[in-house]
Amino acid sequence: RDDSEIDVAAVFDKKSCRTVFVQVAQQTRLRSLFVKNGLDKIAHERMPHAVTLSESSGDEWDRPSWWICNADKIGTPMPCPDDMDLLSGILDYGYSGFDEMIRQTETFFLRCQGKERKKQSKSLFTRASVQQRVNHLTRELHELEDSIDVHRLMNDRKGVAPTTKKDSGSVQKGINAFFVAKGGTGIPESPTPSNDDDDVEVIEIDDEDVESSNGGVKRSRAEGTVFDDVGSAEKKLKADG
Repeated sequence: RDDSEIDVAAVFDKKSCRTVFVQVAQQTRLRSLFVKNGLDKIAHERMPHAVTLSESSGDEWDRPSWWICNADKIGTPMPCPDDMDLLSGILDYGYSGFDEMIRQTETFFLRCQGKERKKQSKSLFTRASVQQRVNHLTRELHELEDSIDVHRLMNDRKGVAPTTKKDSGSVQKGINAFFVAKGGTGIPESPTPSNDDDDVEVIEIDDEDVESSNGGVKRSRAEGTVFDDVGSAEKKLKADG
């Protein structure tokens, strides 16, 4: 391979690669927040809180003297107009189109070309300086959104009655427990054995029937069925009136 024929467009070291990944992650998350909430909600509800949290965290950036931000003033129609223009412009043009964003954003263009720009040998409003501000605000907007989602999820769970299993961990009940009348215990009473002669009725038979049976025939009053002593087939008897 002849390397002399390869035109190198850019060389990325470790720091440069990290910068690119940070920009991609930041742009992706910021875009998702804008799509989910909309410009109006971001401008009036989320952005003032994000700016306040960023400043309380000690975030610093090369802020121009003409930068307008009134996040601490409640009731202001547009508390942070320059921050909104910056984030919207970065989403529309990207970091590579930063110069075009300044030309197309009237408020930035007029102030960058005005008296403030003439007083400074080097403008503070550069691609590198604004990236710090964009990263800070994106981080705080992300934290705010996550916090709101967690509170919403907790409130939704409070409205759902917890489902509990009764008698968990106990010994499995017998099948009789499912066929209990109201007020019953579910345990059928065992019949008490009795030696009374009235429980068994002895029926005398004629001598001519002895061949088919080797003795007396016993019949249970409860069942009304005849059983012979040798285990022959059942015979139904009709009791005399």
